[in-house]
Amino acid sequence: MASHARCFTIDQDKWPSVMGEHNGVTLRHRDDACGTWVCPMHVVQWVFARHGGSEKPTAAVVARAEELEHVRQFFWFYSRSAAATVNNISSAVGRIRRFEEELGLPCTPSVYFPEWYSSTAAGWFLVERASKVKMQSLSSDASAFHQLFGAAGVDNPFNASTAGMRSSLGRTRLGAEHVLGVVKIATARFSMAVVLAVQDYCLLRAQSAESAKGKLFWLYTAFYVVVNTMAFLRPSELPKCTLHGIWSHCHTGRRARSLNLTRQYVGISFGEMVETARGRRTIGAHTKVSRKGQKYDADLRGSDVVIVARAANGLCPGYIANKIFHLRGIPNDTMVWPSHMSKMEPLLLARDKRKLLSSGFMDSLLARVRSVLLYLQQKGHPDLVTADVPRITNYWMKNTGASEAASRGVPEWLRNGQGRWGLLSKEPRLMVRKYIQSTLEEKLSTSDIGVQWSSAKIHTRPAPKSSAHLSSDSDY
Repeated sequence: MASHARCFTIDQDKWPSVMGEHNGVTLRHRDDACGTWVCPMHVVQWVFARHGGSEKPTAAVVARAEELEHVRQFFWFYSRSAAATVNNISSAVGRIRRFEEELGLPCTPSVYFPEWYSSTAAGWFLVERASKVKMQSLSSDASAFHQLFGAAGVDNPFNASTAGMRSSLGRTRLGAEHVLGVVKIATARFSMAVVLAVQDYCLLRAQSAESAKGKLFWLYTAFYVVVNTMAFLRPSELPKCTLHGIWSHCHTGRRARSLNLTRQYVGISFGEMVETARGRRTIGAHTKVSRKGQKYDADLRGSDVVIVARAANGLCPGYIANKIFHLRGIPNDTMVWPSHMSKMEPLLLARDKRKLLSSGFMDSLLARVRSVLLYLQQKGHPDLVTADVPRITNYWMKNTGASEAASRGVPEWLRNGQGRWGLLSKEPRLMVRKYIQSTLEEKLSTSDIGVQWSSAKIHTRPAPKSSAHLSSDSDY
C-alpha cells in the first residue's frame, strides 16, 4: 500500500497491531511514537480491500468509515482512558450481537447490507437494557449503535442528525476533553447586580417595543435569565417547558388568593400532571431537574421547582410570566386555560414560531443574553468591565444563583439544585440528607435573593410587597 505525507513510515512488523489483528486489540497507545501510524484513509482502504469482497462500498460509506476511523485513532493516540472507552463499546457490541442471536433478528445494519436490520428489535434491546441498568450506563450501548449504524452509512434512528450538530469526531473530542486533561475555564459567576441589570434592560426594551412579537422577544430573554438564576437551572431545561406547564403552576394574583397563599410563587413543571388510577403523576418530564432528591410533591400542586414570584432584591419572575401569558392570548388572572390553545405549546418561541433553544442557532437564548451583556459592558457596567462576553456560556446564571444562595447561608441540601438531585451513594455519611423533606416555605426562601436565610424566620417573615410599577398592566 502506498503512503503519503499524512502517514508515517509503515513498519510491516507492526501491521497486525495497527490493523487490529493482535489479540483483538486495535491501534495501541505508542504505535505513533514507533513510526507505525497509518492515516485513516489508508486504514479504511486496507479494511475494505481485505474484507470487502468483490463489491465496493459507496463513496458515502467510505467517507463515513474514514470519519469513524478518525474517532478511533483519536481515542487511542490521545485519550488516557481510551482502552476503557473502547472496551465499553466493544462489550456493548457483544451484547447487541447476543441479543440478535437470541431474537433471530438483526438489530443493526452491516456495510454490505445497510437496510437489513429491524428497528423494532433494536428498540426491544434498549428497553431490555433500560430495565436492567441505570440510565447512565446505557451510554456505551448508545455509542455502539451509533458506531454500527455509522459504519454502515445509515442514519442512526436513535440519534437523528440535525443541522448544525457536530460530526462524530467533534462530539468525540468534546466528550473526551475531561480525560484528555483539557483545562476548561469555568463560566464566571457575576454579581446579582448584573442579573438585575439584564432584567431591567429587557423590561425597558419590552415596554418600548411596538409589536407583541417585539415585546415577547425581550420578555423571553428576561424570564430565561431570572428563572435560571433563581432556580439554578441548566441552560437547556427551561426551553423544555410548555406554556401551559408554567401557567398552571404560576400562583400569583387571583390564583394565589383563591388558594389562600400568603406567599406568591412561580412553580416550574417539566412535564404534564395527569390523573391516573393511582393518583396524580407527572409525565413527559424528560430532564435532569425532575424531582429526584426529594420524591414528594413540595407544593402539593405538581411543581418540580418553586421560586418566589418576586425576590427581595427586585427580581420578578411572576410579573414577567404574567406579561408573557397576556401577550400569548391568556387573559390576566384567568382560572381556566383557553380551550383554543394547545397544552403542548412551548413556553419560549423563536421568531419562526419554533421552540426557542438555549444555544446552537443564530436566534438562540445564548445569543440574546450575550448581546444584552455586551450592551451593558459597553455602557460601563462595573461588574462586566473585564468579562470576555463572547466566550460566556449560559451557565453563568446557575453559577450566580447557586453561589448567591451559598453566601446567604442556604443549607446545602436546599442549595444543591433546590433539593432536586439525589445524593452519591459513595458518601454514606451524607445519606441522612436523603430523608430531609423541606417545606414549601424553605424552598421558596432558597430563591428569595436579598434576604439572609434563617429557618427561624421562614414562617414569620411577611410576603414581599410588589413595587407599584409592577402591579399594573398599563405599562405595556
